[in-house]
Amino acid sequence: MATTIHRSPATGRDAVGDEAGGPAAAPRPRRRAGASGPIGTGRPPLAVWLAALLLGLVGALWSVAQPHYRAPDEAAHVDLVLHLAEGNPYPSFDGRRFGEEIGLDDDRYLVDLAIPWPRFDEADAPPRSDRPDVDDLGGTTPDDDARRLGPDGSARAGYPYVYNQMPQHPPLYYEAMATVLRVERWLLPGDGLPSLDREIGLLRLANVLLLVPLPLLAWAVVRRLGGDDRAGTVAAVLPLCVPQLAHVGAAVNNDNLFALVGAGLAVLLAGVARGRRTRATDVGVGVLLGLALLTKAFAAMFVPWVVIAYLVGWRTTRGRRPVVPTAVAGAVALAVGGWWWLANWVREGEPAPTTESLTRTTADRPDGFSPDQLSYAWTFAGRMVTRTWAWVGFGTPKFDLPVALVALTAGAILVATLVALRHARPGLRPGPDDGLRRVDVALAWLPVILLVAFVYRRAWGLFETTGRFAFVQGRYLFGVGAAPAAVAAIGAVRLHRRAGVAVVGLAVVLQGWMLADVVRGSWSGDGRLGALDGVLAWSPWPAAAVVAVAVAATVATVVLTVAVWRSAAAQPSPTKPSGGPIGESVSGAGSTA
Repeated sequence: MATTIHRSPATGRDAVGDEAGGPAAAPRPRRRAGASGPIGTGRPPLAVWLAALLLGLVGALWSVAQPHYRAPDEAAHVDLVLHLAEGNPYPSFDGRRFGEEIGLDDDRYLVDLAIPWPRFDEADAPPRSDRPDVDDLGGTTPDDDARRLGPDGSARAGYPYVYNQMPQHPPLYYEAMATVLRVERWLLPGDGLPSLDREIGLLRLANVLLLVPLPLLAWAVVRRLGGDDRAGTVAAVLPLCVPQLAHVGAAVNNDNLFALVGAGLAVLLAGVARGRRTRATDVGVGVLLGLALLTKAFAAMFVPWVVIAYLVGWRTTRGRRPVVPTAVAGAVALAVGGWWWLANWVREGEPAPTTESLTRTTADRPDGFSPDQLSYAWTFAGRMVTRTWAWVGFGTPKFDLPVALVALTAGAILVATLVALRHARPGLRPGPDDGLRRVDVALAWLPVILLVAFVYRRAWGLFETTGRFAFVQGRYLFGVGAAPAAVAAIGAVRLHRRAGVAVVGLAVVLQGWMLADVVRGSWSGDGRLGALDGVLAWSPWPAAAVVAVAVAATVATVVLTVAVWRSAAAQPSPTKPSGGPIGESVSGAGSTA
């Protein structure tokens, strides 16, 4: 049985007992209105819902602003989804070669590392009714000429490579996206398939929807950590300040599902570490951990995070040892997603086989190459930071934020985190209404440290082998960003009560900067607004629909700014959390998972 904490209405002190109600158990106080939200932290304020809406609208704009296959590995993700959508079984890690459809479609979109980022003109856009579908482009049958030849007879530097490396990932994301296409094809009348650009557009919008809950989950982490709605609103807006998140989120990429599952896990573990758990919480942690394991190998970094959160929660409540709760979460995770890695181990002799041994060898090394750990570490750090905020392109990106702006933004997050740490209280005294603890800050950043260490080691191995930097992608951090964002938000409102307005302004600047660069650099047409005409002409959706989304995003930005301003004016001092729900229902038996 799990230990719970009850706030005694007579003494105002915490009493510890087990779920069955031992001698130490005190009557639970009644919960105030608003405490019955789906995550047990009350109802999100209007500004949080607006942030979620705006993230969806901005993502929808990104989905048409960037040409096909310019996001990381999008061609490979799309190829595997199309393969599965036809009813084919999930291939082994080295069992899929790129299909004809990707080879011909990336020819249409000039995906080649040797060609500078092209601009697509309005006049060249084919009519929507005449755009080719998958079958018109050769279907998903593997390409016999697996590495196509360029005009000079040499091997092309772009797609398709010999192997599609994506089957090295678990199947959850790809089967989900394939289901989206199956449903679309079943619903549409007629025997023909929709055009491929329409299907990719649909897949991109499905990925945008995966990220829409992130502001709500970031707000929930803040409330679980004892922060008020002002800090929760700042955390909700922070995802809008990361153009790279919008860029990847508006493309076909398994990082989007991983980010969603990771944020949901952060909500539950924030409560677990503060003694707020029930058996349903244990099952929920196991389900989310299992879904993460069924999405990406990075989920292995979640395992120590979960274990340490349960240990912290045990020391917080000073109750029974967390062996059974942790075992329950682990067993559920194994049943939901761990089986995939065990099956690989049995079948392939290792849990995570890849095609890297076939595609990346010492033959790729430059002449005279000698790996240097110090210079590698310096380059690694710089690329991880800059590529977290913005790194838009295929191979060598053309669109990025100025280094000074990236440094300023990253520095602001660091300062806000240090402020939160300075004001956080030491020790593990129970009670969510006691505010942020230093251990909460450490636990929030733990998965970031673990994941960066994982990426560093993997990227170093590739660097030693090939002499080239690979696998250094800031987007990998999106799955562990919710908890650090919550801590930074709590620190930000201590710096200034209207920090939320500043964060909205920063989001407008960063998103506007990157979207304008991508549109101007990717599309063209007649007149001063020719780039916008190019976007609308090449879009898989009617021009009126795209314009309507842009107008809605503008209105949502204005309304969000007003809501954040009013919320900051109405909130009390940030030294104490504002809501009764998180401060009153502190017992595991009385809270929801």
